[in-house]
Amino acid sequence: MSWVTPRTWVSAELVSASLMNTHVRDNLLYLYSNLLLTGMVRQVVQGSTTSAATSAANTYADTNLTATITPTSTSNKVLVLISQAFANSVSGDQIQAQLLRGASAILTPFWDSGTYTSTLPYIASAQYLDSPASVSALTYKTQFKRASGSGGNVNAQLGSRVSGITLMEIVG
Repeated sequence: MSWVTPRTWVSAELVSASLMNTHVRDNLLYLYSNLLLTGMVRQVVQGSTTSAATSAANTYADTNLTATITPTSTSNKVLVLISQAFANSVSGDQIQAQLLRGASAILTPFWDSGTYTSTLPYIASAQYLDSPASVSALTYKTQFKRASGSGGNVNAQLGSRVSGITLMEIVG
């Protein structure tokens, strides 16, 4: 859609829907989609979970944290914000977490606990600006694993702690 020079109507002229669409609606849509919103937030989607996930494996497993967004343009980006609760069952285990879009890891690891010397819960956070070039529904999720340690369990959302993921479509 391109810009059309607006028409000037005269008094008592009958204005048809087609003329209004061409000279008003289409130009407003052009401004809205191409000029006014670059860099602005188009939509926001949030997901959260308190459902616990536990793993003793050193391969990535789902954390139950997920959200889905459908971008409105292939040139738009998705800003992903994560705040996730993790805990070790054994002091000294190391947890790593990754972010996926669909089945593809796009930020690995987004967080690494290092050798955490406590079993107290902690919050991991991450921000990632994705350029998916898609107008299809996109599902983002996190996974975690025990990267090293004595073989205890690693946990997400232990004790019903809340974890959240926010997806913001940014007009490109």
